[in-house]
Amino acid sequence: MVYTIEYLQDASEATVQHPEAALVDLYQYIEHKTGMSIDDIKADSAERFKVLEEEALRDIVVMSEITGRDKIVRLGPDTLSNPECARLLGA
Repeated sequence: MVYTIEYLQDASEATVQHPEAALVDLYQYIEHKTGMSIDDIKADSAERFKVLEEEALRDIVVMSEITGRDKIVRLGPDTLSNPECARLLGA
């Protein structure tokens, strides 16, 4: 299962409620995967960022399902305004 927390929300409450779940910061995941900062990606192409955000979230959700390991995902400030991201999270 994938649990979510808001961009600036403290993760401590979520990790106490779900101690078995690994915390994943969506933006850090994207930066690691691309080797670019979020600001640089957005400056280059807002549409490209949207696609990368969807791909990263899909990666996290699928890996959680495959491994059976819960994840707590710290979302970006506008992640849920992306319809595909909202769909992936069942929002």
